[in-house]
Amino acid sequence: MSVTRFLGPGWASVHGPTDERELALWTLDAGFAGIAVGPSPRPIAWRVLRAQLADLPFRLPAVFVPGPNAGLASPNAGDRLASMETLRAAAREAMALGVGVLVIEPGVVRVAGEVRADDVTDRAADWSGDYAQALVARRGAALDQTLDRACRALFDLSRAVPDLVLALSPSRKVTGLGAPGTLATIFEDLPNCRLEFWANPAIAACRQTILGEDPGVWLEQFADRMAGITLSDAAEQSTDLPPGAGVVDYGMVASYLPREATLPGVVELDPAVPVAELAGVHSFLAKFGL
Repeated sequence: MSVTRFLGPGWASVHGPTDERELALWTLDAGFAGIAVGPSPRPIAWRVLRAQLADLPFRLPAVFVPGPNAGLASPNAGDRLASMETLRAAAREAMALGVGVLVIEPGVVRVAGEVRADDVTDRAADWSGDYAQALVARRGAALDQTLDRACRALFDLSRAVPDLVLALSPSRKVTGLGAPGTLATIFEDLPNCRLEFWANPAIAACRQTILGEDPGVWLEQFADRMAGITLSDAAEQSTDLPPGAGVVDYGMVASYLPREATLPGVVELDPAVPVAELAGVHSFLAKFGL
């Protein structure tokens, strides 16, 4: 197993040059093979960047669709239509850029009643008492119908963009469908679609903190269909920390990765992390063959 390191778009857009070609050269000089496509504080002209790469060993490994795609499996047809259009637009962008992987959070379950907290990465969220487990139970009440709608939507999207891999990622939301059991169901129900898994150990660590999920379960179940991995760390519901600065067990992560594959690993950091941290990031990941 080997991992090719890429930068995440958020951190790169804040710290890198504004000129697209200079951004590419700066990324290569920093020891990365390219930048993942996705939302960023400073917009990057991806097509301009792509057009200037013919003479550079620079790649765009994946397109990250923003947000939890809350409407993907909504009972409201208008919400589903809007979410699908967002996904189709992201797919069109991926194809225009020559990128073969679209990373998606696969929707959320609309639960009855008030939701005071849902995002496991929200440091201000109130998870007191048994609220998280109660929310999981409320999610379960509408899960089957939501899964049916999500599978239909993903099937339709896969048919519309057969050349793209749709990589499903862990959900930041407790009500999300990106949980080990529900992802397994989606993969089982859509065996003929190009569905794969995009690992995010930092999100898995936050889900462990809030929900008690074993972070090793993700890799144990889905390592054989992994399309890539986000390399960051988590502590106290904060994500996008430098690998090694939080609670993620990267030794365990490395032990589960496929032995005969080269995967893209996207290092996405909080914009507040200084450029000087990159040397330590490379050194830490190299210890684990990442």
